[in-house]
Amino acid sequence: MKTIEDEIKEIEEICQHAAFPMNVNFRSNADPIKTIRNIVPGLTKREYFATMAMHALLTDKSVTADGGGKSGIDELISIEAVKSADALIAELNKESTKAEK
Repeated sequence: MKTIEDEIKEIEEICQHAAFPMNVNFRSNADPIKTIRNIVPGLTKREYFATMAMHALLTDKSVTADGGGKSGIDELISIEAVKSADALIAELNKESTKAEK
């Protein structure tokens, strides 16, 4: 059986990849004196970075000026936003590896 500490550790590991993790404290029904800490992960960093890249691409008139209609541009922007997010994460991981050495 998992202890609360095991569950907290598991959630904290998940939150390492979160853009905006939040700590939420609440009282246990079984033991009102004990406060249980719950961590809500929110968006992943990848989702957040892709959202920001997509926003930038959508506001760039040279990218969205698509004379033949928007059907293909939406998919292209989505793909490019995720590629940008992945590239940023890869670069950040390189930087953190250099900093650890």
